[in-house]
Amino acid sequence: MTLATGNVDAASPWAILPIKSMRSAKQRLRTILTAPERQSLFRAMVSDVLAAIGQSTGLGGLAIVTRDPSLRSLARHANARFIQCDLDQGQSLAVATAARTLGAEGVTRVVTIPGDVPLLTGTEIDSLCSTLEHERTMSLVPNRDGTGTNSIACSLPCAIPLSFGELSLHRHLTAARNRGLQTHVVRLPGLSLDIDVRSDVVEFLKHDVSTASRTFLLNSGIAHRF
Repeated sequence: MTLATGNVDAASPWAILPIKSMRSAKQRLRTILTAPERQSLFRAMVSDVLAAIGQSTGLGGLAIVTRDPSLRSLARHANARFIQCDLDQGQSLAVATAARTLGAEGVTRVVTIPGDVPLLTGTEIDSLCSTLEHERTMSLVPNRDGTGTNSIACSLPCAIPLSFGELSLHRHLTAARNRGLQTHVVRLPGLSLDIDVRSDVVEFLKHDVSTASRTFLLNSGIAHRF
């Protein structure tokens, strides 16, 4: 994967990775994890996601979109394009902002990737990228319960408004089909498991994989609470 910002690989899809500020990370886990634990877990998950992105052979680059200026150094370390945007106004707006920025710089296709999917692999990313057969194609990866949207792969400019959140898979599919797009629902187990609530942590811990997130949960003693 080429992650240079000055020499854009427009022929291959770029990954868009939205990251909330560390202070506000994983608020839905606040009843079972302290603020420092949530922040440490989120850092570990972002590390796992970046590792998977680095293993991909199908991406042309990476853009990290965030309102947190402290993450600029993370973007530099990952050789990623840094795009500042307030995610507290919504993930959909942040991703759309990043897509417009990349499109203006010559990128023709994008894949959105959340920062809280520690089971993600480079192979899954490449599998998703391979579904972008032509500019009238859109692929969507549902979340674990099959109602939300964890990832969208599409050509730029995006032909439909993005609307992440509950029941978003149906909204995206309906909008895409109304625009005459060929749609694919791509089920990828790693990309589908985002860690938001207690049951997600329990499910994640069932997978005996070598990740920074699992190591943190075990070494911190958090895993034993479950």
